[in-house]
Formats: sequence, structure tokens, C-alpha cells
Amino acid sequence: MHFVSRLAAALAAFFMLAAPARAERMLFLMQPFPPFVQEQGGQATGPYPDIVRRVCAAMSLDCQFQFMPWRRAQHLVETGQADGLFVILRTPDREDRYHFSVPILRTGYGLYVEQGSRFARYAGPEDLDGCTLAAYGPSGTSVVAESLAKSVPRSRAIILEIDNLTVLRKLAAGRYGPTGVAVMNTDLAAMLMRRERIGNLRLLAEVQKAEYVIGLSKQRVPRQLADQFDAQLRALIHSGAVREIAARYALTPAQ
Repeated sequence: MHFVSRLAAALAAFFMLAAPARAERMLFLMQPFPPFVQEQGGQATGPYPDIVRRVCAAMSLDCQFQFMPWRRAQHLVETGQADGLFVILRTPDREDRYHFSVPILRTGYGLYVEQGSRFARYAGPEDLDGCTLAAYGPSGTSVVAESLAKSVPRSRAIILEIDNLTVLRKLAAGRYGPTGVAVMNTDLAAMLMRRERIGNLRLLAEVQKAEYVIGLSKQRVPRQLADQFDAQLRALIHSGAVREIAARYALTPAQ
């Protein structure tokens, strides 16, 4: 019996050593931002969750996704209470708070007006003289709107709304008046107008290109792990996997 007990103990020790180490956990926060991130039955879908899952699997990371309001999501990541955030723009004021990934998908910001708007063309900010700008914010979109407003002669106001759909609905209903102009991501606006059947709006012009990235918390994620995450993401890009994922959602990969 003594021999059997020793053998059992040795086998148990062997299997404990042979078992894979527990995966490191990472918590990613997001808000619904179609078509880049969507919520279906409480699950995160879309190209960014798909890509992050691929990176996590390759690194043997146990990655969890959680939806929450954007302002709170940023606060939790920036104070080290969560590991990562997407979808996000890389801006100078965020450099001291985030490890930024390589750009993943390319998109743009556009100006939207009612079909009968007096703003018939856009060659530069002077063509929006006297406009009222509306955007979702605070967000990367509102940063674009605020930057544009500085160059628009006699811009009347920047109205920040709680979400992008509210912006489109108010614009379509004439709530911003005859000088209303919405600033919005072009891929998102096209999807929302199609899904919600908003037919009396038009794209006036695309005013800025953008490339969305993933932000990892500098308070919580060591530089070495952030570099490994980015290296694995680059490998997915070079392999063509990111391009394939983007194509499934009719989106354009970053260059």
C-alpha cells in the first residue's frame, strides 16, 4: 500500500506539472459602436472583438469583454481598474495613459446635413459659416467637431449628445435648426441610417481620415505585455487575418 500511495502521489505531481499554466486574465471595456463593436445577446461581436479574441488566444490570455458607458470605461482603464479599451483614437492627450496598438481599421469622419440644407457644398470650413455642429461626446468624434469649429466663421455652437443615434434623429427632425450639421464616423452613420431607415439626410463631405486602435492601460499593463500584444496583432495583420475579418464586415484595414 505504501508503494501504491507513493505512486499515486508521483502521478498527481506529474499531471500538475504537465497541466498548462493558468492563463493571464485581461479585462477589455467597450461600448456598442457599430459596425466596429456590437452587442448581440450580451456578447461582443464585430471586427474588434474578433481580432482581440484572436490575439488573446495566440498569447494564451483569458480575455473578458464588458460593455459600459464610454466615459466610465475610459476612467476605469486610465486608473488601472481594467486592462484595455476599444475602439479608440490615438490622440496626444492620451499618450501618457495608454499603450496604443498599431492601427487596425481605417475609417473617416463626415459632415451630415438634411437633404434640403442650405449647406450645398463643402470645400473648407468657410462653407459652414454660421452652422450649429452636433456630435456624440465627449469622444473622439467631439474632438473632431471642436477642432473643426475653431476654423468655421461664426459657428454658433457645438451640441454634444449622449449617443450617435440621437444626433442623427435630431438632425433628421430639424432639431438643430436650418444650420444644423452633424459630425459622425462615416461607417457608423451609414449603418445607422440604413438600420433606422433615416432617409432625409446626406453626407456633405468627409473631413478627416481616422484609424482606430486598441488602448491598454499604462497603470495596469506592463510595457512588456503591451509590446507582446502589439507584436501578435502585427503578426495577424501581416498574415492577412485582419484583412479577412475586416472584409466580413465590409470595412477597410489600416495601411
